[in-house]
Amino acid sequence: MAKESVTFRVEAGLLASVDELARLFERDRSWVLNEAIRVYIREQQAQLERLDEGIAQAERGEFATQPQIDELFRQIRALP
Repeated sequence: MAKESVTFRVEAGLLASVDELARLFERDRSWVLNEAIRVYIREQQAQLERLDEGIAQAERGEFATQPQIDELFRQIRALP
């Protein structure tokens, strides 16, 4: 896979954590940063897909009923 260089500033504490992960995984700093970026992009894309689906449901008039909302809140309150 082709690689490109990029330069950016990172908080000192974060860089120390990156280096620690690199040491633990026996990888280099670039591997850890690439993995972090891949995970971030995957999570953000999934979030955007969920938002798009929610908007589409709302546009179709598909809303939760009050009993469904009440049950959700009941479940949340029951969490430890």
